[in-house]
Amino acid sequence: MSRNRPNMAFVAIDSILSQADLKFSFWVSDNSSTPEVSKLLSDCYPGIQLKVRGGYLSQFEHMKMVFLETSSPFVVLMHDDDAVSPFFSQFLLRCIKCYPDCSILFNKVLPCSTQCTSESLSIFDPLSLPSFFSPGFDRVLGDYLLGSCKDEYYSISMTMFRREAALRSLSTLNDLCIYSDATFMLSIAHDAEFIFNQTPSGLYYLGDTSISYSRSLRDIRRFAADLLKADFARGHEKDVSFLKLRYRLNSIHLYKTRPFIVRSLFFSCLKFLFIPRYFPLIVYAVLRRLGFGIFIGLPRNSHQSLV
Repeated sequence: MSRNRPNMAFVAIDSILSQADLKFSFWVSDNSSTPEVSKLLSDCYPGIQLKVRGGYLSQFEHMKMVFLETSSPFVVLMHDDDAVSPFFSQFLLRCIKCYPDCSILFNKVLPCSTQCTSESLSIFDPLSLPSFFSPGFDRVLGDYLLGSCKDEYYSISMTMFRREAALRSLSTLNDLCIYSDATFMLSIAHDAEFIFNQTPSGLYYLGDTSISYSRSLRDIRRFAADLLKADFARGHEKDVSFLKLRYRLNSIHLYKTRPFIVRSLFFSCLKFLFIPRYFPLIVYAVLRRLGFGIFIGLPRNSHQSLV
C-alpha cells in the first residue's frame, strides 16, 4: 500500500522481490494524491501489477478495499515504509503448513526511527528459524493495554491474515480512530486461532511521516472507547484506564509548560502504584521515557510507540 512516498516504496518492493522463497504473488495499491508516484513505480517495476486509487481513499478505506479485492486464502499487508526480512515468505509458508487453521499470524516487527534501506535488512540472520507459539488471548490483549511485552510491536503491516477471518471483522476498520486496526486484529484473535512468530521478520518505520507519529490523547481515548464496546475487553476496564495513563506517561515531554497535567499524572500514577500488577509496568513506562526503549537508533526525545 503506497501513498506519496516512492523512494520508500522502492525499498519495500525490493525487499519483497528479494525473498528467498517466491511462492507468493503481490501487487501494489497506490493511493497517492498525484499520478507521478504510479508512473515512477510502473517505470521501475514494469512487471508488477499496480492498482491506482487516485488518492481519494482514507487509510482504512484503502485497507478494506485491499482485503475485498484479494483472492488468496492468506493475505499480508505492507505499507511503503516497511521492509521485510529476506526470509519472511519462508516464515509465512511454514506457519501455514504447521498451523493450517491459523486465522492470524502476529509477526515480530522491529520498529526503527530512521527510514528503512536495503542495507538495513542485513541484520536478519539467514540461519534463524521462525519461533511459533500460541498463547492465550489475555497475552495479546495485555500487551496492547498494559505494554507488558518488552520486545514486540504488533503492526497490521506484516501480519498474516486468513482472508475469510479478516472479512468477518472488516467493519471494525473505521476512520474514527487511528488505532482501529488494533481493534480489528484483536477481534480476529479473539474469535479464531492465532499464532505468534517471535523471530524478527521485518522493519517498521516510526518517524515524522508515520501515522503512529501523529497520534494524540484524543486517539487513545477513542481507542479506549472502542475497546470498552467490544466483547473481548469485558472485565478489562481497569486495564483500559491504564492504557490511557501509559500513553500520557510516554507523552509527558509535551506537558512541560502545563504543570497541572503533570500533577494530575502524578496522582493517577499513585492510584496504580498501589496495585501490584501495575507497579512494574509503570516503572517500565518511565524507563522507556528515559530512553531505554526497543527502537533501533531511536533518539531519546523521539515519540515512543503505543505498544
